[in-house]
Amino acid sequence: MAKTLILCVDDDVLNLNIRDLVLREAGYDTLIATDGNSGLRLFGTSDVSLVILDYDLPDLNGRAVACEMRQLKTHIPILMLSAQLFRPDDLDGEVDAYLTKGGSVKEFLEQVEVLLSTKKPVQSEHSDLAARKRA
Repeated sequence: MAKTLILCVDDDVLNLNIRDLVLREAGYDTLIATDGNSGLRLFGTSDVSLVILDYDLPDLNGRAVACEMRQLKTHIPILMLSAQLFRPDDLDGEVDAYLTKGGSVKEFLEQVEVLLSTKKPVQSEHSDLAARKRA
C-alpha cells in the first residue's frame, strides 16, 4: 500500500528538514521545495495528498502559491505555516488551516491528520457535467 505523499514548501532549510523528518517518522512520504516556484512544479506533477506551505517565501509569498495550487487542484488541503502570530487576513479561502511555526510536534501532526481525513472530493469533468445538468 502506498504511503500518503505530503509536499512541504519552506525556504528555511533547517525547518524544512525537521518537518521532513517528523513527517517521515510519522509514516508519511514527503516532497520538499525551498521556494514557491519549485513547490508549484512539484504540486503540478505529483500526486500529493496535502501541502504544508510557508507564508514567507523568497520568490512568491505563500498566499500567491496557495492561490495557484487552488486553481490547479481544488481538492488538496493546504496547511499554512508562518512565524507570524496571527493569521494574515489575505489567506481567507485560500488555505484550510494555519499554524504558527514553533508549535508542538503533537499539534502539528494532529492538524495533518485532520486535514488528511477531511480531504475534499476530486471534481472530475464527469461529475461537473452531471452537476450542471441537474442545475
